[in-house]
Amino acid sequence: MELRYLAKTARHSRRDTTARYLHAEADEWRQQIAAHRLGEQ
Repeated sequence: MELRYLAKTARHSRRDTTARYLHAEADEWRQQIAAHRLGEQ
């Protein structure tokens, strides 16, 4: 989904506010994958 649609849905007046949340979520996603070794076979 495009950032502009996410920002509008979240009622953020600025897209950089929405992007900040997305970045934080991506970092958490990588930490969870690493913690559970999901990338290994």
